[in-house]
Amino acid sequence: TEVTYVTNLGVMVDAFVDGLRKGMVMQEAEIGKLFSNVGELLALHRPALRELQKLIDKDLWNSRTCIGDIFVQMATWLPKYAVYINNYDQAGRQLDEMKSTPNSKLRAFLETMEADDRWVGPRTE
Repeated sequence: TEVTYVTNLGVMVDAFVDGLRKGMVMQEAEIGKLFSNVGELLALHRPALRELQKLIDKDLWNSRTCIGDIFVQMATWLPKYAVYINNYDQAGRQLDEMKSTPNSKLRAFLETMEADDRWVGPRTE
């Protein structure tokens, strides 16, 4: 659902990206290569989710409810997804390489994140 997706994007940004920055686990350029524009995607999806939740919370949801306008707005975001998708394979390779390099800060950080209750989606390896 959109709630789960936005929650998971939030975890990526709030827990992982911000955690890596605050813990000075890796350089800013490495974080950018790894997470691309995930912060922008989160900034786009949060307002859309709020609009969807307004319909539900105000009992405006029925068989005549039109949510198409919300999704039409989302279509303008597709170029943002192209940036993320075009970086995805490279980011995966970079993560694999980083995980295989001895870096006690990164290993400790990843172990901490594995135990983080805020992570709703599938666990990392």
